[in-house]
Parts: sequence; C-alpha cells; structure tokens
Amino acid sequence: MKLKLKDKHFQSIFFGIFILYLLILIKIILLKDTSLADLPKHLVPGYEGFRSLNLTPFQTFRNFISIGKNGAFLWGISNIAGNALVFLPFGYLLSLRFSKKQAGFKIMISAFLLSLTFECLQFIFYLGSADIDDVILNTFGAFLGIVCFRILSIIVRHQTHTLYKMSLILGMTAFLGASLVGYFEFGNRLGISYKEEVQGGEKIPKSPEDFSGYFLSGNDTHLTVTNSIDPSFHETQKIQIKEDTTIYHVTYKSNPLTPYKTQTIYKLYTPSQMKSIKKNTQISIWFQKTQKQTADVIVLGDPVTSGETGDQKMSFSNDNTQLTGYITSVKPDAQRFTLNKIDSYDTQDGASVSTSTKIYLPVSYQKNVEIKIRDVYGNGSSYKDRDGTIKDLKTDSFVSMKGRLKDQTFYADYIMISVFQDL
Repeated sequence: MKLKLKDKHFQSIFFGIFILYLLILIKIILLKDTSLADLPKHLVPGYEGFRSLNLTPFQTFRNFISIGKNGAFLWGISNIAGNALVFLPFGYLLSLRFSKKQAGFKIMISAFLLSLTFECLQFIFYLGSADIDDVILNTFGAFLGIVCFRILSIIVRHQTHTLYKMSLILGMTAFLGASLVGYFEFGNRLGISYKEEVQGGEKIPKSPEDFSGYFLSGNDTHLTVTNSIDPSFHETQKIQIKEDTTIYHVTYKSNPLTPYKTQTIYKLYTPSQMKSIKKNTQISIWFQKTQKQTADVIVLGDPVTSGETGDQKMSFSNDNTQLTGYITSVKPDAQRFTLNKIDSYDTQDGASVSTSTKIYLPVSYQKNVEIKIRDVYGNGSSYKDRDGTIKDLKTDSFVSMKGRLKDQTFYADYIMISVFQDL
C-alpha cells in the first residue's frame, strides 16, 4: 500500500520547514559568533564588542564598488547576493502558505520588519554590522522568493499538489547545496567544532612551554635558539640537551573533504638528529624543573622557509622603524601600550608569512599621533582606510606602526589599526 501525501500533509511539512528555516536564519545572522546564553553578557556596562551602523541607503554598494577596484569584485558580488538569497526561502515558503496574489505585499512587509529586527538586535547586542542595505537586500530576496513561487506555479499550471511536490524536491536540493557551502566555507561559525586526532607526544607537559621561537643551530649536547627571526628585535640563547631529553617532530595532516578534522602526529627524534635540523625551524621547549636552560621536552615544527637545501634569505617588512602586533594592555593616561610582536616576512617563493612571538614591547606615542583604521574585507583580499583616534587603541587590537626603537621602547609616529569586518 503506497502512502499518498495529501495537501494538508504538505502544508504541515512546509510549516515545519519554515520554522526550521527561521531558526537557521537566527543562527547565521544573530548567533554566528556567540550563543543565546551569552547574549546577556553583551549588555553588561563596559562590554567591548564589535558593532557598526550604516543608515545611508546603498552605501554598501558604493563600498563594494570601491573594494572591487582593489581586486575583490567577485567577493563583493557574493556578499551582496548572499544577503539577498538568504531571504529567498522566506518569500517562497510564505507564498506557498498564503498563495493569494494580494499576500505578496504582506510577505514583503513581513520580510522588511524581520530584517529590521535582526539589524536592531545586532546593534544592541554588539553582534556585528547593522546596515540599512542589509534590510534592502533581505527584502529584495523575499521578493525574489515570491517571483520564483509564481513562476513555478505557472509551470505546473497552478496544480496545487504538483506544486507542493516540486517545491519539496527543489527545497531539498537547495538545502543540500546550501549545507555543503555552509560546511566548507562557514562551518566553524555555524557551530561545527574542530576535531583533532593526536598520535604520540605523550611526554609533552600540559603546562605552557617555557620557550617558543626558532632553531638556529645545534648538536646532540646543546642548541642555539632565537625568539624572533626578525634581526632587528631577536634575542638568542643556548639550551642544553641531556640524554633523557625527549625530542618530538610534529606534523599536521588534513583532508579537503573533512576540513574540520586534523591529525597531529608526533615523531620521536634522537639528540644526534639535531645536527640535521634546518635553520629557522619552529621550536617549543619545556625546561627541566631542577636545571634551567636544560631541555626536558623539545617539539620541533617545520621551517618557516621553503626549499630542500640551504638557508633561505628572507625579505622582512619589519625593521627597527616598523612594528606589527597585538595590543595586550593600554595606559591612555601615560600615552603608552604594550604590544605582543608579530613577525611578518616574505619567503623567497613570494609567500607572505606572519607568526606570533613572545616579545612584548612598550610603545609610546604623542597625543597628536596619526592614527588610521583599516577596515579589512574578505579575509584580507580588500580594504578601506579611514581616520581613527587614540580612543580606538584597545586591548587585542591588531596594529602596524612606523616610528623608532630606542632603549627597548618603540616610539610610534604612525599607527594603523586593522579591523576585520564581517559584512
């Protein structure tokens, strides 16, 4: 006996689909970077989160035109299209529920009000960019959903049962496609957690490493390391190796089909193999408790350069007149802040690399120091600069500076603050 779905069954199915769609919409718009339980924390006085407000219609389009000139045209188009298409199911599903022609205007008004509510909540709770253009694009997306419904209705000659079946098939296809895109492009923001499979490394302490930097030279009794490969700021030191020192080399493996699962493999090395380690290999060291500067556990990574043999020459964007890193603390009254330095350099093959260090430098500036804010879009593929003030210097801000280093203090003449936007 075949199960035949009646129209009322389809209506119940599509009502459930609509509720599920609204929940997904809330997740990707409001809760992409936080959870529902954490929202009250966003209203606590002194909470510092990211939010911006644009009340100028079509400003986003002008920004994307400007960004497109910097080589990110397709990225701009995809963001505009994404803001519209995310509301297409809203228009289609409600048209399916209220098929009368006069319902179209009411559906668009509903889409407008829902989108406006989302934007207001984003601004109130520091959840991202509140933009009138998002409301315009979302409403237009709902309009496209209404148009798609009416086109399909004409194709099936307004046969309700056939329309329901075609809508279900197309909806499932679209959902699977959107799920694949979401998994590979935005999975970490939609709550898909990274899974790590670890092999070896049993003797690595759970405590933070005592030293993190780069290998310069060594043998089976000692090695020379540096905390930075930037010659303007680095400090070298010698570390002893004992017979009971445990040495690992770590490698990472991943599969393009499972981007949120990685395999970490620790391979044991002997002290005699230290002679073959390449210069500028990343290294982490835990010291013996009874003997400082004597290694208990060593973890070797990969060299920060490429090539099979020989040392690679690096072209540093940093010198003692430039500095890049994250602000760890701010003292506005003293016109100073502390910076955790980032090494940025170009390898011989043209790749750009940035690595964190454990170098913390005090930075001093004048009240009239020139400050710019760089809004970065599309994972760094494009940007737009604007004027900033001293008030924009906050903890965890990523800054690039020009100035001079004197007596282990950097005196900044120019500060660029990078803000990574999510439009």
